[in-house]
Amino acid sequence: MGSRNNRFMNAEQASKNRIQPPTKILHFFNTPPGMKEEQLFKVFDEAAVRKPASVKFFESKSERSSSGLLEFKEVDDALNALVAVNHASIPNPAGGKFPYIMKLCFSTYKKRD
Repeated sequence: MGSRNNRFMNAEQASKNRIQPPTKILHFFNTPPGMKEEQLFKVFDEAAVRKPASVKFFESKSERSSSGLLEFKEVDDALNALVAVNHASIPNPAGGKFPYIMKLCFSTYKKRD
């Protein structure tokens, strides 16, 4: 049996993936609601990779989790972060039994100057 984090376990799951080329911007999701930038940076520090240059939290659609965008200075920094931090376990601040498993993927978002 494989990892439940594998998005390519079967053809149906694989067809839902939107494969993107590497970019400086990562989309993050499945993080605790109300998460702060400092908490997010701690995850990167613990993985010994560069922190994002900027963070944008999306307005939450529910009380269950948070999401947003992470912009890095270089594509290499985003790539290293994705490899080291994707599926990082974040403690549940509500004291729940299960942690949040942060998901990362390259974003199609283009920064508007």
